[in-house]
Amino acid sequence: MPDGTHSKSIGPRRGYHGHQSAVGGRYFRMFELPGAEFGENPEPALAALAARMILTEAPEAPSPTQDSELPSAYTYFGQFVAHDLTFQVTTTHERELDADYLFDYRTPRFDLDCLYGRGPADQPYFFADGMRFLQGTPFAQDGVSDLPRVVRPAGVALIGDPRNDDNVITSQLHGLFLALHNRIVDENPGWSFSEVQQALRLHYQYVVLEDLLPRLVGTQLVEELMLRQDGRYRLRGISRFRRHPDPAIPLEFSVAAFRLGHSMVRPSYRLNRALPAFPTVHEERVKTLVGFPKPMFRSWGIEWDLFVDLPGAPPRELTRDRLQMAYKIDACLANPLSKLPPFVGNLAKANLMKGLMLQLPSGQAVARELGYEPLADEQILIGNVSEGQGQPIAELDPGFRESCPLWVYVLAEAHAARERDRKVTEAAAAPVVKKQHQRQLGDVGGRIVAETFLSLLAADESSLLNLREPFEPFLGPAPFDLAALIAAALRGRA
Repeated sequence: MPDGTHSKSIGPRRGYHGHQSAVGGRYFRMFELPGAEFGENPEPALAALAARMILTEAPEAPSPTQDSELPSAYTYFGQFVAHDLTFQVTTTHERELDADYLFDYRTPRFDLDCLYGRGPADQPYFFADGMRFLQGTPFAQDGVSDLPRVVRPAGVALIGDPRNDDNVITSQLHGLFLALHNRIVDENPGWSFSEVQQALRLHYQYVVLEDLLPRLVGTQLVEELMLRQDGRYRLRGISRFRRHPDPAIPLEFSVAAFRLGHSMVRPSYRLNRALPAFPTVHEERVKTLVGFPKPMFRSWGIEWDLFVDLPGAPPRELTRDRLQMAYKIDACLANPLSKLPPFVGNLAKANLMKGLMLQLPSGQAVARELGYEPLADEQILIGNVSEGQGQPIAELDPGFRESCPLWVYVLAEAHAARERDRKVTEAAAAPVVKKQHQRQLGDVGGRIVAETFLSLLAADESSLLNLREPFEPFLGPAPFDLAALIAAALRGRA
């Protein structure tokens, strides 16, 4: 994909996998680099690394050292976006034959196919009268409804991607998108289904491009890669997709960099003011926020101002009103994520083993390829770094010397970049006025995420970047961000 061609119509053409797919496609490698090696016995070394990444404590109270500047809603919006872009399905035999045998069962576009599935023609049971989404039972809390569910097998959600029901928070976020679609239908009589669908997609893409992306990678990097003028966008400096003409998902993004959200997960959440905090994962099914088919209690409706600063929300006068922040991105995960259902277990270990299976390059190799000075082993700290208890990765196993798993490198680099930025700010002669979003990721992670987001938007001829006329969100006032999108859904619930 050449730089700056996002305003052109990109039609089908021969490419890396033969054609531009409309219904998904293969993954590709952003970097032509050898897979990282971690000594003679990599699996035990990676298992030990995964164990060291898990926080031993799971405090429920606010933790200034662990909390980031991002409200918790962004953790789960990021998961929603990941589910919109990628869905890897392979059999065990296929993986044994070829580690690269992965097919993306989501379209590599920000098109909400995780919401719309195959549409009302092929999946009419998602819709009423072929236009409005079916919604589930309203929760006790105003403005939110459960997903539509079937009786047998009990509790299965009727949604485009079952993974969006894998925890209570993402489940209800998916429900807000159902409500937004229905609001657009109700407020625009005479619109076709495709017109409603495109309107919601553009609002979603606007939040991804103007809110989520700069919050993760920093406004400065976004402005280095994209120019805005009179509501139009022009890309520059995008280099990693030039040899891959079809829209596709880089493995380095899917399996490493965009798994940043796993580090952002809190050990527990308060869904609303009437309930205590529930652990993210718990052995007792009733007490866990893990989803999939199970009863969804009517009292479990989310009060979204506990997850993001909603416009017009009441003052936060009591402890129960506090905004829950995402954990900082660093090389440690909340304790409950080591206790996921048996097919996953320790999430850190699952991520590391997948990176090994797919032979991802080391973080240091990717840094050099991008022209950055790699972190020294002593700077790659594992464990509770926010409390000053991080351990250099090479001390865990000599196989990690100058060879850090890419996912771990992205997380550790985020902490190192945050510390560098803090010292620069403290050393400044005058106070720094924050008119822009500060980065939450370092150089490597930020570059992979930013190039992937921008390149996928540019390759989609119907995306926000390729419109004939500039797009202005109409579902809420400016600045239209994630909080405004959630507020618009809450006002529009049927």
